[in-house]
Amino acid sequence: MSNGETAAFLTRACQATVTRSIVHRCLTSGPGSTIVYSRHGRPDCYFHDPDETYHCREEDGVLVWGHADITNAIRDYRSLGLSMPHLLAALTKNAHEHLGHWFEVGRAVPGVEHVREFLYAAQFRHDRRGEFVTTGEGKRVIRDHLVYRTQPHITVTAAHTVVEGDLRSTRVQVYDLGAEIAALSFRDAPAEHLRPLVTKVRRYCYLT
Repeated sequence: MSNGETAAFLTRACQATVTRSIVHRCLTSGPGSTIVYSRHGRPDCYFHDPDETYHCREEDGVLVWGHADITNAIRDYRSLGLSMPHLLAALTKNAHEHLGHWFEVGRAVPGVEHVREFLYAAQFRHDRRGEFVTTGEGKRVIRDHLVYRTQPHITVTAAHTVVEGDLRSTRVQVYDLGAEIAALSFRDAPAEHLRPLVTKVRRYCYLT
């Protein structure tokens, strides 16, 4: 990408603001609630309800804060004796930095979105924003963190390895609090692999 493309994206993204109202909605709506940067129309952040039937694709909006992120930030700011205005300013500044990092190394490829859409349809919701790591030689890892909407003590980490713009592999790990209850790795056809995993998680939740 050119320096001009990066500058144009960052100029627009830095106009977005994390407001008190969307932070309040993210908190009160519970696990799976997210704050998303709109890539179309007015440059701003908005609340994405975990009860929405549609998955928010990156072509429309980028996740900048999740419910778990916000609750952790509030805990930290409370311990420092700081107020909500300080928190909102920090959330906004950090969202701008996150968007810059996402634009450079974190953008998803189609296979990643397919996995996200399948998990969303199975009631798994993003609860923390993504992590992006570059490991050299055109290789990077996009790591998603999700929560099971109906039983939020069940969480998922999905690590997608992308090489030169192509999804090479995905590893999905499912946890009950800190205990791993299921895991798998695959290279293609996510639905074929993920259906048994989702079934196993639902059976586990029923039995426990």
